[in-house]
Amino acid sequence: MPDLDNTQENMNENQGRFVEYDGQKLEVEENFWDKEKNEVNVGALLKSQQDLRKQVSSDPSPKDGYVCNIPEEYKEILEPDANSPLWKVAVAWAKEHKISQADFDELARPYFDELAAPLKNYKEELANEEAKLDKLYGNKKQEVKERIKNFFKNSGLSNDNEVMNEVGILTQTAAGIRVLDTLIKKSPSGMAMIAGSSSAPAEYSKEQLQAMMKDPRYWRDHEPGYVKIITDGFKKLYGE
Repeated sequence: MPDLDNTQENMNENQGRFVEYDGQKLEVEENFWDKEKNEVNVGALLKSQQDLRKQVSSDPSPKDGYVCNIPEEYKEILEPDANSPLWKVAVAWAKEHKISQADFDELARPYFDELAAPLKNYKEELANEEAKLDKLYGNKKQEVKERIKNFFKNSGLSNDNEVMNEVGILTQTAAGIRVLDTLIKKSPSGMAMIAGSSSAPAEYSKEQLQAMMKDPRYWRDHEPGYVKIITDGFKKLYGE
């Protein structure tokens, strides 16, 4: 059978742990109640309140949330991504452990180092390739790049994504640009393009001119500049 005396004692004890405040009857937690005096233990209540204030005031976590501070040396190659799952996990962990923004930045540093490593190396590789192009072409480097760009733009291949992706890969290296430029210079349409951008008349063989006539710009589009190059070429071969 249940101990009726203990049950009654607990009920009486719970009923006594109340105080009246501002017209309301408020229950007092057991650890703030002085059983001997049957009243609120004011000292225990004040100490608990002070401890809570210290805890709140010593919380170094930023009130407005954590900011994705990319290290200064990586700002040109990295962009903050607040939607990254890894970022969200890191923020949740930081909030739980109540660390400061400075500590959070320090914690995130290895992540940014790892993320930036391949991009940093890629940037250095591009700089090295540009230096090689300077040695190959000097101040005509940009002219060569434009020639390659215009060649593929006028060749009808600009809409072929697979081909243009391969061209994009080749033009990231000095060796690739040199190969493309050499091929363009030796192709009939490439020679015509170069001649069209030059004030000096070009000399073509009969075979080269006949190959150039197969270009849609001659027989279909009748581009005046392109037609003139071929016409002038034959005039130069056979006279007026």
